[in-house]
Amino acid sequence: MALPQYIFSRYRYLLSQQDDFLIKTRIKLLLVCLLAFIGLFVALSILYLFQDRNFLLYRAVIYIVLFSFGLSLLLSGRRWNISAHFFIICLTLLIWSNVMMFSPGLNIVTIQFSVLVLAAAYYILGAKWGIIYSLVSTLPIIGDVLLENYTNYDITLQHLTINGNAFTLTSCFNFSLLIFIHYSFFRALRKSTRQEINLRIGLQKALADAEELSTAKTNFLTTMSHELRTPLNAMIGMTNILLMENPKPAQKENLNILRFSADNLMATVNDILDFNKINNEKITLEKQAFQMEELIANIMGTFKPAAKEKHLELDCHCDPDLKDVVVLGDPMRLTQILFHLVGNAIKFTSKGYVMLTVGITGLNTKNVSLHFSVADSGIGIPEELQSQIFEPFSAPLSRTSRQFHGTLGLTIAFHLVKLHNSQLSFKSQEGLGTKFEFEVSYPAATMPEIAESPKAISAIAGMRVLVVEDEKLNILVIKKILANWGITPDVAMDGQKAIKAVIENDYDVILMDINKPIMDGFEAAKQIRQLPLPHKTTIPIIAVTASIGAAIERVAQYPFIDDCLLKPFNPEHLREKLMEIAGRNVMK
Repeated sequence: MALPQYIFSRYRYLLSQQDDFLIKTRIKLLLVCLLAFIGLFVALSILYLFQDRNFLLYRAVIYIVLFSFGLSLLLSGRRWNISAHFFIICLTLLIWSNVMMFSPGLNIVTIQFSVLVLAAAYYILGAKWGIIYSLVSTLPIIGDVLLENYTNYDITLQHLTINGNAFTLTSCFNFSLLIFIHYSFFRALRKSTRQEINLRIGLQKALADAEELSTAKTNFLTTMSHELRTPLNAMIGMTNILLMENPKPAQKENLNILRFSADNLMATVNDILDFNKINNEKITLEKQAFQMEELIANIMGTFKPAAKEKHLELDCHCDPDLKDVVVLGDPMRLTQILFHLVGNAIKFTSKGYVMLTVGITGLNTKNVSLHFSVADSGIGIPEELQSQIFEPFSAPLSRTSRQFHGTLGLTIAFHLVKLHNSQLSFKSQEGLGTKFEFEVSYPAATMPEIAESPKAISAIAGMRVLVVEDEKLNILVIKKILANWGITPDVAMDGQKAIKAVIENDYDVILMDINKPIMDGFEAAKQIRQLPLPHKTTIPIIAVTASIGAAIERVAQYPFIDDCLLKPFNPEHLREKLMEIAGRNVMK
């Protein structure tokens, strides 16, 4: 292989090993400098051979050997910066030798060599080595100037005469190489800056695409929640109606199984939506007074059938002082946390026990601190999976991961506990069970007294109710529910018909579905409130929606809607709201 071809192939190989564009430029500069100085000293050797056969000829030959060795170091494929250090050291020795041998030692060529060292050291090796080599290369020049001006001492060892042709050749060479080094480096720097700008633009676009995808995911989940909850509303609503009609024992058992299955499906839908809201930081805690012991009793009562079916001992140990404790907080979110923990424990325990313990760690007139723990004798969690237990999507779904505690519900419980300014911790050993613990502090409160007036209860019968709904099954369900209380509602299929019905008739309450054709529930409620009929603009409007997003993010802050029911709703919740409205009407 010819020498130029070998050098070029090795050079391409060196570049292929680097990803950084600036490093590739530094390798290119080093290669050009080495080849250029080899060429310079070959030309000087020929010149000195015919004109000055003195020490300068031997020096030129020595430098041909040195720079050739530096080139071989570079092409060997080892660390390229070793070759760069060797090259700059050779240039520094060249400066020292010029000062020591020529008279005068300080000339334009020596200064050019010093500038070359500065440029090569800074551009090829960086600022640290640039400073070091700059000081070393300029030291003989500064020393020579100071000694000659202040002491009249000459440090020149040999007073060699400068060869005019060699001086001209070297001077032109140095200027040309300096121009090339600066041009190549700043061209590379400009190209690197453009690449950085393009990369930043690409990253910004990728971030915008990711945010758009996240928004699309949120919108998709909100839409799917509505689509899933609408038929579920009909299923659960009809089941509730059949249960209210005194079914036979065998029928009641089947209806309870049907409702339990529908409730579980609804819980899965809610888990997915809650996880989505947690990711988007849209969950906020409500504040309402509730009795802690009653909430715990309801939760445990819910899980008794599931535990009994698996022959598990389901037990609850509550602090005796918990009986009269009333706190101000979000009972739904606490229920959700305990539902996931107790439900998970029952799910992953085939024999033995599941125990919920609630203890009081602090109690005064202002605050109540409670410690919750859920322990089971189930399969436990392998040590290698414990670091990922609250992140079910951190590893690919597998049969093994489905056999242990890692579930979406557990992730939601972890984040909900965190929302209470606490931490969900656990201890587990595979085959021996798991224990989850957390502590929550609540402001102390008192339960408001709610008196169910007989007048209010009787006033429900015959209430004038407008149902704004477009799903026929949902209309059937709500009609049957209201019929049990002696109410025959009017029905409007869209927002415009609802406004027309309000203008033509008097109503005690409007049950407004939000997602409607032609005009949605928000706009319909707004226009009802703006009617030029004062007695109609104050009609209570209750949003009845299957959309989680609309129900929580917008309804709670919408000024034209008084209350909200989330489909599928418990008929008793609707009855309580109607009784409250009837009670207010009686008081008028």
